[in-house]
Amino acid sequence: MTCTSLVTRRLALTAALLLSGCAYASMTGTVAPDIALSGYQQVLVTTASAARPVIVRELIARGYRVTLLDSDSGLADLAFAEGSAMILSCTYIGHSLTSLLGATGANASCDAVDLQSKRQIYTGHGKHTGLTREGDIDGAVRNALNALPARGSTGSQGSYASLPFRTPRTPARAGQASAQGADRHQRHGTGFLVADRMLLTNAHVVDSCAEVRANDQQMRIVAIDRTNDLALLRGEIVGPSLPIRARPFPRLGESVTALGFPLASLLSSQLNVTGGNISALAGLSGDTRLIQTTAPVQPGNSGGPLIDEAGAVVGVIVATLDAARVLEVTGDIPQNVNFAISPAIVRAFLDANEVPYATPAAGLSRPRADVIAAAAGSVAVISCR
Repeated sequence: MTCTSLVTRRLALTAALLLSGCAYASMTGTVAPDIALSGYQQVLVTTASAARPVIVRELIARGYRVTLLDSDSGLADLAFAEGSAMILSCTYIGHSLTSLLGATGANASCDAVDLQSKRQIYTGHGKHTGLTREGDIDGAVRNALNALPARGSTGSQGSYASLPFRTPRTPARAGQASAQGADRHQRHGTGFLVADRMLLTNAHVVDSCAEVRANDQQMRIVAIDRTNDLALLRGEIVGPSLPIRARPFPRLGESVTALGFPLASLLSSQLNVTGGNISALAGLSGDTRLIQTTAPVQPGNSGGPLIDEAGAVVGVIVATLDAARVLEVTGDIPQNVNFAISPAIVRAFLDANEVPYATPAAGLSRPRADVIAAAAGSVAVISCR
């Protein structure tokens, strides 16, 4: 077959697929036969992937109240009646249709269980083949959710803190506890300057906030990546920007320092500093988006910088291992097992949002106290209401 005929056949194939609705789509959805989905109002979404935004959009459009979860920790303590709240998880698999034309495709699968009974109440599958990855994910997930009934009104997105727990809880990631401190009305975290009037912090620190302030200055969220738990804030806040390390990559055993404002309502309101080292180059289950550190962190440290001996950022503090859960499962209490988002993920987020961040010059190791003093003016306490 000649190259020309191959191109012609691929063009014909793509044209045939795109004749109807600009994409090929298929869908199936099954509701458990003795279940009335009309009673469900609340959907707790556990999916943590690129499919998450479209899941939220589709559910809100169908009239549901949606809450994003990072784990199933504490769900048994929720005060929802059976038949009123479901837990939904969706997965998608992308595949290439024809690399010559740049077309892609995706399959999605969504499953829901009743929060109280844990009985499966819905399963749906969807396919979508178009010309963009984003369109394929959106289409496949939309198709997988097609049999969920619309409630006849526009829904909303709620926060974890607003869920009706019998006992007040704070958010947790799977196998980890958030390093964020919270109550039902306000929570605190840490952020740091990466460019003029631009702060970096964790997405979970500012997500679903009506108001965000840094050192009591009003801030607005200009970019957020819930998958990698990063958020970019802009406001009238001044100070030196911390450089983000590019090379060398973080090394095992390297000395690091965590800066932040832990337990804001209990400890000193001044900057807190802890030291440790890089104890692993990946997080739970080998997650290479994270690095592991022994630098102690507490609720409120989330979003703070993990810096090297030269004062360059080698990570963004995000979580600590949930000691209570590990003790329950293994009978042992973990010590100094904490996680930070790797500098590669941080740089990719900043690059994608065209942030003019600095990178450090090599070989500038200084006394630790001098490094901390220089970095202190770059770190801010974040409050969310």
